[in-house]
Formats: sequence, C-alpha cells, structure tokens
Amino acid sequence: MTPGGPFFHRMAGSLQDRLAATSHAWERVELAHALWRVSGDHSDALPALLDQARADAPGGNWRARFIALEYLGHIGTPALSVLPTIDAFLDQDHRVLSGLGGRTGHELADDLHCQTIAMRARHRIAPPLR
Repeated sequence: MTPGGPFFHRMAGSLQDRLAATSHAWERVELAHALWRVSGDHSDALPALLDQARADAPGGNWRARFIALEYLGHIGTPALSVLPTIDAFLDQDHRVLSGLGGRTGHELADDLHCQTIAMRARHRIAPPLR
C-alpha cells in the first residue's frame, strides 16, 4: 500500500497526467516529488527530477534545479544516475550566477546553500563507506 493510503493512491494517476502535460520547471519538480511521496514509486518521478537537475534542463531554472537535487536525495539510492550531474555541479567555481556581471553577497550565499544541498543529496544517494 502507498504511504498515504488508498486515497492518495487514487491521486497518483492525476499527478502522472499533470506531470506528462507540463513543461514548466517548477511544476515538473513539485509534481514529480508529490507523485513519489503519494505512490512510494519512483519510476515516474525519477526521470522528471533527473531531467530538471541537469544544468541544461529545458525551461530550466536554477532554483528548481536545486530543489530537484534535494528531492533526488530524498529518493536515495534509486537516484544513483544523478551522481555525475552532482559531481560536475560541485566541481564548478560558480554554481549560481545572477547575470549581473559581478558576484553579489546574495549570490554567494545562494551558491553556498546550493552547494550544501548538492552535497547532502550526494550523501543520501551514495553514503560514504566507513
């Protein structure tokens, strides 16, 4: 049975339909997460979240990208295929750019926060060996 019980299990079909119908980054991320939480099955949610986690995501939005990374971390080991994306992201000097030319204080704080999200997601997906 699904984590939310029979009511939420019935909602999964509606969430799948909405996920398939939208290309908006935020909607895709939140619908995929809701679908996973409601159904307990990552098979439909994982591709949508992986797609949005990529730097070149269609209709991408850097904030939606990091929320997708956070949600992939919640899914854990089934999201192993996102590790190269996370590693490439962590290797960058600048993860968040405002497009204003210089690095602002807010941008530096956002960058640090996003780096923390990515490192936490990586740890949840592939915990270090002890």
